[in-house]
Amino acid sequence: MGEETVMKEWIVGKKKELLFWGVLAVIGIICIIRMLQPTREWTFGEDRLELVGEAIHFDANVINENAPGWYVDNSMEYGEVFAQTPALDLPAGSYDVTIRYQAGGNGAKYEFSSAVDTYKVMLGRIEQPLEEGRTSKTLSVNYTDTVKGFQVKTIYTGEGYLIINGIEIHQTRVMERMVLFTVFVAACCGLFWMKCTSGMARKIAIWALGIALIATIPVMMPYLYKGDDLYFHLQRIEGIASGLKCGQFPVRIQPQWMNGYGYPVSIFYGEGILAIAGLLCLIGFPLQLTYKLYIFIINFCTWTIAFFCIRRVVKEDKIAILGGALYTLAPYRLMNLYLRAAVGEYTALMFLPLILVGAYEILLEAKENRKFSWLILAAGMTGIIQSHILTCEIVVLVLIAACLVCYRQMFVKDRFIDFMKAAGVTVSVNLFFLLPFLDYMRDDFYVNSERFGGPIQTSGAFLSQLFSFFPHGYGMETSVVDGLTEGAEKTFAVGWMFVLALILFLSEWKKNKLNKEISMRLARFCCIGAIVLLYMSTVWFPWNALYNRSELFALLSSRLQFAWRLLGTVALFLTIVTCVILKNWKRCKKREEVLALAGIIIGITGISTGYFYTSMQEKADIVYIADAESVSSFELVSGEYVPAGVDWSPEQMPEGKIWKSNLINVADYYKNGTNYELSCANLSDQEQILELPMTYYRGYVAEDSQTGGDILISSGDNGRIRLTLAGNYTGTIQVKFKEPVAWRISEVISLFSVVGVACYFFRERRSNRRKCRRNEE
Repeated sequence: MGEETVMKEWIVGKKKELLFWGVLAVIGIICIIRMLQPTREWTFGEDRLELVGEAIHFDANVINENAPGWYVDNSMEYGEVFAQTPALDLPAGSYDVTIRYQAGGNGAKYEFSSAVDTYKVMLGRIEQPLEEGRTSKTLSVNYTDTVKGFQVKTIYTGEGYLIINGIEIHQTRVMERMVLFTVFVAACCGLFWMKCTSGMARKIAIWALGIALIATIPVMMPYLYKGDDLYFHLQRIEGIASGLKCGQFPVRIQPQWMNGYGYPVSIFYGEGILAIAGLLCLIGFPLQLTYKLYIFIINFCTWTIAFFCIRRVVKEDKIAILGGALYTLAPYRLMNLYLRAAVGEYTALMFLPLILVGAYEILLEAKENRKFSWLILAAGMTGIIQSHILTCEIVVLVLIAACLVCYRQMFVKDRFIDFMKAAGVTVSVNLFFLLPFLDYMRDDFYVNSERFGGPIQTSGAFLSQLFSFFPHGYGMETSVVDGLTEGAEKTFAVGWMFVLALILFLSEWKKNKLNKEISMRLARFCCIGAIVLLYMSTVWFPWNALYNRSELFALLSSRLQFAWRLLGTVALFLTIVTCVILKNWKRCKKREEVLALAGIIIGITGISTGYFYTSMQEKADIVYIADAESVSSFELVSGEYVPAGVDWSPEQMPEGKIWKSNLINVADYYKNGTNYELSCANLSDQEQILELPMTYYRGYVAEDSQTGGDILISSGDNGRIRLTLAGNYTGTIQVKFKEPVAWRISEVISLFSVVGVACYFFRERRSNRRKCRRNEE
């Protein structure tokens, strides 16, 4: 009886936890049961499609190597809809809809409809393009309810021609995978909350969640704001998922770019952090939702990292909480998030506090206070290298300036050793990226040619922009040449909460009671550094004159691209200044004055952020990304990583086309990402050339699948992969991207470095805990 009573009391005390785990278990079991059930598919070949209007049936190879299907052009009678599937009822779930077609011109479109059209069916699916140069288009949909009378319709608007070969609908288990992953994340959060006995840790988690939600408000809608580089980075996310699907690890050549010709963006652009989004996409999360989740994760981590770093400087939890919020909601950072969609840069800003605090402690703190300082610096540098190499350039230059200012401390043995350890770990951990990056920089790509970049003074900001009290959330132009056109000019506001703190700090420079504290030395450096960087970010800094006088300066500044990129570092510097001035006021002024100053800073931040969000909602452009097919695979910005001389227009890169002479017979072929397999025969006794619909990059190899013999591979017309077949050759050729041995060795070194650093960290942490226990005893 006693045991039963104890059990009942335990159940009553744990009923909330039991309910939580019970709900997760039920949801998980339902998903697993659904995943074990067979999927359905509907195939509508040319003979099963419903035709509306006039059409001609074409057999294979009538026009441009077409597959059999229904043909229409503007010489025929055509209506609003050309061909459509019969109406059917789709049960709740996930589906891939594949439209097989061939189009000439821009007159081909598709749309979805149902018996009762709802926004879930129609949104992003009305009169969407079927692009020229493609042979198929696969669209992914997720429906939480049964869709009755579902139809896929193809439309011809009168330009060029359209051939419809068939439409297929395949049921998938993507929705179940998404729900299972969500259950897993919820379980991890639940374990953290239940196992965490520290009230402060729970408060930090709540603050991080709250600030992250505030910073993510603009994407809490069905759409996305159309940032400058949005489509480029969405393609990067899709490219990581596509590369992993085809067996690349790590991903080097993203295969889906330019109609499947491939793009080595992963070699030139660090993607260690963006891989989070790539994995979400691989699980099955829609591309738009994946991007929104990534923004939330970065906002959450930005506040968390800023909080812990600022707390190490000011030793005050409440000030660190405020400092983290100021940095996360800084106007320049919000502009990067939503106006520019500068994924690499706003991800890199997350790691700046780590670098600042790591370098500060190594240079200024006593040895006993430098716990893991060199490791913090290495972690920050690793994060930036894996996010945005241009931010790395800025950080290195600022670190050099800091070392010159503190040159006496720099060459103290133990401090110098810490810097060397940080540098060594940074290089070894990131060698898997740095080595391929430097290796490919030797080749002739646009990004490392003389044509790339140039003087950047025209991109400088105005003082009226820097000191704008109401930073607006719209605008596209980034150059003084474009003028102050209404609705077009971006605002590069510093934020008046930071300006106020800077004024107060300068006014109290000498009489400050914290003058002898190390944190004040850091604040002085940040103050001076912020002022210098602010000047350098303006149109008045002599970038052009220095560009013309120094080749080294020309190289560094041209790669920077925009002078106002320095404002990210300015935001961090002024955050430190603000937190130090608050700490000073807390020590030497009345509580009411401190609260008043904190209130003013919070108020200005709220007004600034609120105005930014409101103006963005009123005037900024929005887009809806229904799936990966909503983003053109030719969104390369300037084509920085395209080989020199390659025309990367859709017309020059048709999907699936093989260039060959009549003396070569291709029996079969199959493409999976960067892997291409084809069975062919050279009907002559002379060498013949065959070109594949893939761009050649150093690292591609070709071999006979049976003998393993090498097939000569090179760069052909417009950079395509060219195979040279020996006379009378018959066989199956496998083409794949094979990393050099040196790259593989660098990956092993990076892996062992990560494992070694992790072991060192946990060993030292355990050792420190033991020492603390002994001291307490």
